[in-house]
Amino acid sequence: MLRNHQMGALLLALIFIALSWVGLPASAQTHNQAPADRGSAERGESAVDPASIKALQEMATYLGSLKSIAFDAATFTEAVLDNQQKLLVPGVVRYLAVKPDKLRVELLGESIKRHFYHDGTKFTLVAPREGYFAELDAASSTRDALVMAARDFGIEVPFADLLEWGHTRDAWKNISEGFLVGMDKVDGKETQHWAFRGPNLDWEIWIATGDKPLPLRISTVNTRDPTRPRFVATLKWSEAQVPKAEQFSPALAKELKRIEFKKAPPKQEG
Repeated sequence: MLRNHQMGALLLALIFIALSWVGLPASAQTHNQAPADRGSAERGESAVDPASIKALQEMATYLGSLKSIAFDAATFTEAVLDNQQKLLVPGVVRYLAVKPDKLRVELLGESIKRHFYHDGTKFTLVAPREGYFAELDAASSTRDALVMAARDFGIEVPFADLLEWGHTRDAWKNISEGFLVGMDKVDGKETQHWAFRGPNLDWEIWIATGDKPLPLRISTVNTRDPTRPRFVATLKWSEAQVPKAEQFSPALAKELKRIEFKKAPPKQEG
């Protein structure tokens, strides 16, 4: 059985993996049609509904047009214990970004709490419960700062890919299958519910209808893990007020200990 500190580390890893879903290959089957079979693939028939890609592109274009992004996400993450028992762990992600170089993300859960900041000059991670923080020089756009943090130090920020949507042409190039599940409501708002699958991930997205095609719910299943843990996030978007500069720089308590980020080991092929 996992202890509390082990559970916290596990949940943090699961959440970051679940939120790294954008751009992965996709595939799924609708409630109203049979799954794509090998015969259709051999006949060269595409398992991707073109409308599914169009929906993602329209969402990405709209997100890319926004100067600021602000939402709170209610999350549920399945944690699988050593005895294969699954726990459903709730959490909250508070997200505020002003393009091109301001970001504040708060990850709040039962076992973990992390704050991430980018003020245009520094990238900062704060772990208030553990009593430490760490900083990186990052005089760049937030997108570049997050790429550097992930590539060089293995730091993944929840919903980081939202800043890529609308700016990366081939974000959906690996999608192999996709379909419309149907129309559904999320918090009373009409959405189109789309489903996809990739080599390591099944994922679904509920996109608001109308002239603001925002993602209102995201669900992922990590198919690389034989226990297939699920992650679900429901996003409540808000019209961001003009934020103050200090919102993107942490007010560090005196008792917090500064630590140094460790370089991530180089990724090996395969």
